[in-house]
Amino acid sequence: MSERNWLIHKSISQSRDDWDSNILREDLLLRIKTISDTSFMLMRKLEDDLITFSEENGVNMSQVKAELHKYNDE
Repeated sequence: MSERNWLIHKSISQSRDDWDSNILREDLLLRIKTISDTSFMLMRKLEDDLITFSEENGVNMSQVKAELHKYNDE
């Protein structure tokens, strides 16, 4: 949650001088990339959990899986 709050509310204002002066640009980009990668991983885990839950409750998820597979292969 603290990483999300930093990214949404403080990253630009706290890092503007560093960005403009090129001091910590690589560190800033790495921090943003790490947050992005974590976010994507969590999204995929949530998708998997929702599909599993739905299937366990009798919902046919084959079409959803096919669409996700098509989207993820692009």
